[in-house]
Amino acid sequence: MAAEDAEPFVLPVVWVDNEENRSSYANQFLLQAVIAEEFRVSIGQVAPPAVIGTPEEQREQLERVPFAPVRTIVRVSLTRQRLDGTR
Repeated sequence: MAAEDAEPFVLPVVWVDNEENRSSYANQFLLQAVIAEEFRVSIGQVAPPAVIGTPEEQREQLERVPFAPVRTIVRVSLTRQRLDGTR
């Protein structure tokens, strides 16, 4: 029997440790096209800086903050088919 005539073998896929892994709060998402058919998804979390005082004092403190850092939780690369959910 030729390989192209053979019945495909389907192996079940089971998530065995999904509930054991730590969940992380994510509020930032970045999708980048790496090459024509590959995409990178970065998932992260950002927290506002702590400021105290009157509203005017808080504004002054925030004006001195150059940016709010996003801490990356995970980066994954996907093909277009995986991103579309077709494969």
